[in-house]
Amino acid sequence: MVCRAELRGLRNAIESFKKEGAEIVAISVEDPATSKPLVERLRLPFPILADADRAVLRQLGMIHPGAGLDGGDVAIPATYVIAGDGTIAWLHKSDHVRLRPDPAEVLAAVRSAKR
Repeated sequence: MVCRAELRGLRNAIESFKKEGAEIVAISVEDPATSKPLVERLRLPFPILADADRAVLRQLGMIHPGAGLDGGDVAIPATYVIAGDGTIAWLHKSDHVRLRPDPAEVLAAVRSAKR
């Protein structure tokens, strides 16, 4: 599940990210039909991609196996900054679904990755 507060913060800072040449893309375990109304309601200027089967999360090792209320797998909340060469330049991994980095912290990581 995507964090609405995090998405709003990134939306509000979008011009700063654009000035740095950065693009924002969110990934959610929710299906596109669920995410689309959220994108529209929050007026997000970036996409939310679907990883409903958690294939990308598994590749990244970002799954808590069996930690869901229903005993299913849940995503580990994370924010990545990917450098121009495709490498991970910065990663914020959270132990709690509500603990996300401030957009200013992500922006600082973007600037650092450009060096």
